[in-house]
Formats: sequence, C-alpha cells, structure tokens
Amino acid sequence: MLLSQSSLPEENQGYSKQEMEKRIEQIQDQLDLIYLKLKANVDNEVWVRFQTQTNNLKQTKAEIQRWKQLL
Repeated sequence: MLLSQSSLPEENQGYSKQEMEKRIEQIQDQLDLIYLKLKANVDNEVWVRFQTQTNNLKQTKAEIQRWKQLL
C-alpha cells in the first residue's frame, strides 16, 4: 500500500489538488456553455425545419383543393 502512494507532496507533481479542481470546474463551465449554445442551435434548426414542412403541407393541401375545384 505504501508503494502506491507517492512520498512527494502534490505541489511537486505538477498541479495542486485545488488547482486541478479549479481547472476542471472551468472546463466544466466551458462545456456547459458549449452545450447550451449547441442545444439552442439544434432547437432553432428543428423549429425552422418543422415550420418549413408545415408550410409545405399547407401549400400542398391548398393546391389539392384548388385542383379538386377545377375538376
């Protein structure tokens, strides 16, 4: 068990635990922001495509009704 633990303090191994926790928190904040932006873009794209398809269906329905009246 003692062999698995380093005899050097954390600061001598690169970053302190507090620095790593702070960096991980900053990365998590950045990932959260990226996620929110991506979600907003996807939601917007889905809404635009839904509206486009709905309008296409309405136009097709109106055209069918027009052709029925002509025949």
